[in-house]
Amino acid sequence: MIVWMKKHQLIGLLVLVIFGCSKVDEPKEKSQMLLFIVDYKTEELQAGATLEFEKISIDYSNIPIDIDTDPAENDLDGSVSLYYDPTQEKIFEGILNTDGRPQVLHPPVIAPSDFYEIENSLSFPTYTSLQDIDGPYSEDFDGTWNAINNLGITEIFINNEAFIGRFLYKPSESVSDNWKWIILLYRQ
Repeated sequence: MIVWMKKHQLIGLLVLVIFGCSKVDEPKEKSQMLLFIVDYKTEELQAGATLEFEKISIDYSNIPIDIDTDPAENDLDGSVSLYYDPTQEKIFEGILNTDGRPQVLHPPVIAPSDFYEIENSLSFPTYTSLQDIDGPYSEDFDGTWNAINNLGITEIFINNEAFIGRFLYKPSESVSDNWKWIILLYRQ
């Protein structure tokens, strides 16, 4: 009888171990964002990055962004940061200073030459409008769009109906030579 009980306890324990450890976490869906840095004056692509966030079940009609600005004061640098609103994950951080030196602290970026180019440039999509983040901006978007409209990754995002936004990063209000457009493409 004792042998029979121990045998069943051992089988029960074995079943618990096998089935208790077989739970597999489902991979979480992700929302993705492209971030491009385009020179304000020359409208040339300078860098880019791809970002991923946990997918939120809310449908947005634009890019959900929060902005935090810490101005440069008393010869100390400040910063401007953009956050993905649903999760408060940082999208962008750049230095603010009186002499206008641009410095991107986040995200890590790659060079324009690392992006695959396509043969035919893309027209600006008709399914969406341009979102001016912390705008409005009076500058035309055509030249800035031309800096990224020949990239394969832009085509992928446009084919998935990504929202498009722009933010004007001004390291210094008075030194416009170093201003940068931060272009965001966001797909839920």
